Amino acid sequence: MNTIKQIGVIEYGNSAKLFELSPTNILEGYTVSKIYYKNNVPASMINKNYPNATIVKDEHAIIGDSLIDMVIVSSPSSDEMNIVGEALKANKPTRVV
Repeated sequence: MNTIKQIGVIEYGNSAKLFELSPTNILEGYTVSKIYYKNNVPASMINKNYPNATIVKDEHAIIGDSLIDMVIVSSPSSDEMNIVGEALKANKPTRVV
């Protein structure tokens, strides 16, 4: 029986290119269920790649969600690294990419 692992993505980068999970991660049961983008990325772009993900307006909607198994923080500046500490304090496995 596969267990789906829920990922929350916090994207701080300035690029309009969306973060993408590798096919290996998807095969291993990971799915992006919540996404926060600091910069204005059209919801249609996000929904195209992650049709089942909820777009949130605040990073803490990801960190505070008990259903999120892992947090990915993408392209943080040095000023934004505090969110990594907050995710770790919330006992979320956290990856910075």
